[in-house]
Amino acid sequence: MQAIQKKVLPYTGIMIIMIILINIIIIIGEDFMGRSVSAVEARQKLGELLSRVALRQEEIIIERAGKKIARLSPIGNESPKPKGKLDFRKAAGLGKEIWKEIDVDAYLRQERDQWV
Repeated sequence: MQAIQKKVLPYTGIMIIMIILINIIIIIGEDFMGRSVSAVEARQKLGELLSRVALRQEEIIIERAGKKIARLSPIGNESPKPKGKLDFRKAAGLGKEIWKEIDVDAYLRQERDQWV
């Protein structure tokens, strides 16, 4: 009986440590990736989710049928998102003042001579 306990006990300790580590990984993963909840759970626990977002600055992803459809995030964490396409025509002539005092032909000759 004691021999069986000695063999089983170390494995039980390892299993407990593995379970603790898995729980820690899950908790850390939620912190880094944002917590995902179903649309039903979001509807049932909206007040709790809003408190987590406001007080803990968490980001919560709302899913429907396993697809991510919405994000609850604190207002202060907004990142500016580009709107539309970039219009490079507005950048035309921005570097003119840099080249005003430089003889472009002499500069280009100097650069070419270094490569030969």
